[in-house]
Amino acid sequence: MKTLILNSSGNVGKSTITKEFLYPRLENALIVEIETVNDSNITNSNLNIINFNINNDFSELYLSCLEEENILVDIGASNLSSFFEKIVEFDGFLSLFDFFIIPTVSTIKETKDTLKTIQFLLSLEVEKEKIKVIPNKVKKDLKAEFSILFQNSEIEIKKNCFIKDSKLFPNLALLKTDIKTIFRSDLDIYKKEILNAETPTEKMRLIKIDLSNRMAHTIIKNFDEMFEILFDQEPVKMELEENQINVKSHTRKKPIKKEKESKQTAEINFDESEDF
Repeated sequence: MKTLILNSSGNVGKSTITKEFLYPRLENALIVEIETVNDSNITNSNLNIINFNINNDFSELYLSCLEEENILVDIGASNLSSFFEKIVEFDGFLSLFDFFIIPTVSTIKETKDTLKTIQFLLSLEVEKEKIKVIPNKVKKDLKAEFSILFQNSEIEIKKNCFIKDSKLFPNLALLKTDIKTIFRSDLDIYKKEILNAETPTEKMRLIKIDLSNRMAHTIIKNFDEMFEILFDQEPVKMELEENQINVKSHTRKKPIKKEKESKQTAEINFDESEDF
């Protein structure tokens, strides 16, 4: 499965979709990050991931797309315009991809950019069936929170394919790890290590891992169901409980900013949205 993950807005969940949802469910997948700002090879050494500089020879990316059966191309929002300026020079390049995944959140600006991203792909003659929008950080009511998206989208949005708002992903970021690393099928496997921890810091770290594992069980089930619905194929199952714990603690340099809630209306102006 060859997939592009994109949105002209940042902070909508592209990394979560790429590394936590898609990558673990594809066999021998390669992640290509087209992003000059962040290089996640350092904190995701357990993933098959490379960073592609937008200024490099495009033949390198083309070869990867031809050779890899399962490839996930994650395009950073800041590089989206440059990426498409390059690929439109190569007629038929987009036809190499089976799917175009657009993660999104419910805030006004991100919704506008999501709708514009859909329109842009359609203008490049990408088939509607290949475009998959995945609402992220859903709190309670999908249709109410994403009403603008449902009312204005030119493609079908699967009502049972969304990611609930969860503390799991911020926890994984703090731990500098991913679901595959902390996941254990035995829910009680971390208890002994917590009780035997030598320091309060180590004990709290293991508690956070334990709680993350418990949240991961629900997330994995939801992600497996989403994968089958969106792509009509069974995902690769995770059986990693024998892995050794190797998770380092990490403190964010900057606090997470809370998004300001604003009243949404179905009337939107695409001209105010960021250009490609």
